[in-house]
Amino acid sequence: MKFFKTAAFSIPLFLSFVANGTELQSARVTHIINDVKLLPEQKAARAAIVNDNVGADTAVRTGTDSRTELTFSDLTITRLGANTIFSFNKGSRELSLGNGAVLVQVPRNGADVRISTAAVTAAVSGGTGLFEKNKGLPTKFLMLEGIGHFYPIGHPEEAVIVHGGEMVMMNLDGTITRPAKFNAAKLYKTSKLITSFPPLPNADLILEVIAEQQAEMAGGPSDTRPDDFIDQRDQATTASFTSGGGGGSAKFGPPPLIVDDPYHITSGTAINTDPTITTGGITNIGKIYRGAAVDGPLATWFGSAPIPFDNVEFFDDTGSGGVFNDPDTVPIAGFRFNGLQLEGDPSVSNASGVPTLGLVSDHDINSSPTGTVFTFGGMHAVGLIAEGSINLSGISFANFGDLFVYARGGSLNMGASTSNLEKVELRAVDTVELTAPISASRHVKALAGNLLETTSTINSNQIALQSLGSINIQNTSQLLAMVNSVGDHGQIVIIASGDNGAANISGTIQADQGEVDI
Repeated sequence: MKFFKTAAFSIPLFLSFVANGTELQSARVTHIINDVKLLPEQKAARAAIVNDNVGADTAVRTGTDSRTELTFSDLTITRLGANTIFSFNKGSRELSLGNGAVLVQVPRNGADVRISTAAVTAAVSGGTGLFEKNKGLPTKFLMLEGIGHFYPIGHPEEAVIVHGGEMVMMNLDGTITRPAKFNAAKLYKTSKLITSFPPLPNADLILEVIAEQQAEMAGGPSDTRPDDFIDQRDQATTASFTSGGGGGSAKFGPPPLIVDDPYHITSGTAINTDPTITTGGITNIGKIYRGAAVDGPLATWFGSAPIPFDNVEFFDDTGSGGVFNDPDTVPIAGFRFNGLQLEGDPSVSNASGVPTLGLVSDHDINSSPTGTVFTFGGMHAVGLIAEGSINLSGISFANFGDLFVYARGGSLNMGASTSNLEKVELRAVDTVELTAPISASRHVKALAGNLLETTSTINSNQIALQSLGSINIQNTSQLLAMVNSVGDHGQIVIIASGDNGAANISGTIQADQGEVDI
C-alpha cells in the first residue's frame, strides 16, 4: 500500500456540461443537508431552500458535513460533498472543488459530462461517476455504471476507458493507473453522496453492476458483457502472470468473503499460505496478491475502494510504499472475513515461502482476552486491516518480522503488546490509542487521521508518532529510542499537522545519541 506525502496546495476542479451541443442554462436545488448557501453575485449569501434556481450568476456553497443535490433541465444530477463551492461561469458550468467529491449521474442516452482538473479530464457518458480530489492526493474517478473516459488534459487520444465497477487514478507524479475493479456494493451502501439522498434514477443499472461483481466473486456465471468490456491490454497482462510460475490462476484474483460474523482464529486454526484457512474442520480459501503492478491497488483487490488516508505517507517514507509494496513482502497470502476475532495463535504452514500474511475484515477486528502470544509461525510480515475499527487487548504479538495494523473505517485501540519484532506500523483513519508496551528493533510508527494518544512505553531505534489532528502523550508514557545493534542513533519524531491540532507532551522522551523532533 503506497503512501504519498501530502502537499500544501489544492487544484481547482472544473465541471462542464454539454447537452446535444447546447449548454445547460440552470439547475434546481432538489435536496439540502445541513449548511448549504447560495451566493448571488454582488449580494449577501443566503441559506438555500429546496426548489431554488441556480443560474450563471449564483454559486452554491456547502459547509462542513453538508451536502446538496442539483438537478438540471435534462435531468442530469449533480451531488456536491462537504466544503464545496459550485458555480456557473457565464453558462460554462464550472465547478471549483479544491477539496472534496462530486457525484454525477447522466440519464440514459443523455449528454456527456466532463470533469477536469489542471492535469486530467474525466467524462461520463450516460452513466454514474464519482470524482474525488483531495489536497496533495491522487485524483480518483469511479464509475458505478455506464462508461467513462479518463485522460491527461488536452489529450483525449490517450483516454483510458472506465466501465461500471471500475476506477482509475492519476497519481501525484502524473501517471494514470490502469482500470481496476472496486467494491461497487460497498460504495453504494456507504457513500454519503448516495445514502444521504433519495434513490438515484439509474439505481437499477448500478445494481446490475453490483450483481455481476458478486457473481464473479462467488465463482458464479462468467461475465456476460461484450468482449471489448475488458481492455485487451489488461487481458494480456493477466494471462502473462497467471500462466507463469507460482501455480494456477485459481490462486489469484480478489479473495472471496468468508461469511462467519465474526470468524474466530484459535489455537486450532491451521493457515496455509497456499492459501487456505481451516478452523473446526471447515476450510476456506484465500488468494495471492502479487503487488499493485499486477493486481491493482491493494484496497481494490480486497474488495474496497481506495480512500484518501491510504495515500498519507509517514514523514520519512521515500516512496517504497510501506510494508505491503516492499519487494520483500509481496506476494501476500490474503484472506477476507466478514468480521474477525483473534483468540489463539494459529499454526502457519508456509512451504512456498510467501513473505506476508494478510487478514482483512469487512467490519471490525477484535481480540479475546486469552493472554495468547501470537507468533503466526514466524512470518516475515503480518497485516491486520479492518474496514471498521480494531480493538486489540489481552493478547500480544512476538517473534516474527513486521506487524502492520490498519483501521480503515474507524479507530485503533492497541492494547496488545509487541516484543521481538522488527517493525511495527499502526494506522487508523480516526483515533489511534496506544495502551500497551510496544517494542520493535528497527522502528515503531503510528499514524492517526484525527487523534493519537499514548499512555504506554514505546521502545525502538526509530519512533514516529504522527497525526493529521492532535497528539496527546500522557505522563505515564515513555518514548525510548535506543541505539541499535549496528550503532544507529536513536530518533523520535512527533508531528501534529492538523489546522487546529496540538502536541500535548508529558512523560519521558529519550533518544540515545540521537535527536527528538517535535
